[in-house]
Amino acid sequence: MKSFLDGQYVHLLQLLKAIITEQPNVSIPTLAEKFSMAPGTTNGLIKQLREDLKPYALDIHKNESGLITLTESGRTTLVKTAYSNTVYQQLMMRYLNKSKIFFMLLTLLNEGAVDRQTFCDKMFISQATFSRYRRRVTELLNQYYLGLNSQNSILGDETQIVMFFTALLTESGYTS
Repeated sequence: MKSFLDGQYVHLLQLLKAIITEQPNVSIPTLAEKFSMAPGTTNGLIKQLREDLKPYALDIHKNESGLITLTESGRTTLVKTAYSNTVYQQLMMRYLNKSKIFFMLLTLLNEGAVDRQTFCDKMFISQATFSRYRRRVTELLNQYYLGLNSQNSILGDETQIVMFFTALLTESGYTS
């Protein structure tokens, strides 16, 4: 399902997974090195992750020695792994619903093509950003021997198209 997410959401989920699996022995410099990011970028993503975890009454706590743990809001007690994994799945679904790549794929499914200008206006993105998302969607489609034409509609065998959208909807758990 991560393949349908925008890049920033993938980074957030990678950080959360690392914090869950490596706590309490992980620090910002360690995470930055592990994911080949600058420490400032990692710190910014952790701040965003803290905001995203608030609805689940969770927080990312940093102790005196700089180690990071996932805790209940207002406490320093570690959160159990089973609950952490449930929150991880819920966040992934939340990010999926915000993902412009996923929205572009749903537009292809529902309308047969993606109108560049309409999509850019609806998602508040530039033409250049649309092109980056289009390239990522093309990469996903290529895995199923499909492609996009210049009008941004799918090219390929009908059976492959059905298989792709079945995989998309099944993997994402999308229901509406």
